[in-house]
Amino acid sequence: MKNNKALYWFVAKAAGMFILWQVVYYLWLAPHTSIESWVTDVTATASTAMLRTLGYEADHYNHIKDASGNLFSTITINNKDQLNIGDGCNALTLVILFAGFIIAYPGNRWYKLLFIVVGSLAIFSINLVRCLLLIFNYLFFEASFDFNHKYTFTIVTYLCVFYFWMLWANRVSKLKPASSV
Repeated sequence: MKNNKALYWFVAKAAGMFILWQVVYYLWLAPHTSIESWVTDVTATASTAMLRTLGYEADHYNHIKDASGNLFSTITINNKDQLNIGDGCNALTLVILFAGFIIAYPGNRWYKLLFIVVGSLAIFSINLVRCLLLIFNYLFFEASFDFNHKYTFTIVTYLCVFYFWMLWANRVSKLKPASSV
């Protein structure tokens, strides 16, 4: 019974944090700030910089693309559009879900903070690699782009986040802080 109580408590905390995030995001963050657009722009800027490092003549530009006014950043190579990064593709929601899981799960709060920071950076890095691979997919195998965008890279990205959750649950959350002598 104790294990079930802990599981129910975890699920309740995780669900509560998810609902809180949705309320904060849709009632305050999305209408009153441009954090989502900023993260989208940072993702495009970093992807463009990595492409340039690899020797491509890459650039990006921001534009409003849909009826709700969401920002899209379009990455170009040789002035040809290669990839649109929308607010839903910038990994912010994944980072929030990741952090919510870590906060809801038992463990030392300092380790939680450290793991959230390191895990968030890893998730953003994975998303940057995902963007690069999608660009190369579009450049060299355009026929498979839609499938890989919708399924392959989405599944791989979520599996990485799931791996981080399992790493936290099975290893890091069980670490005890060093005691001072």
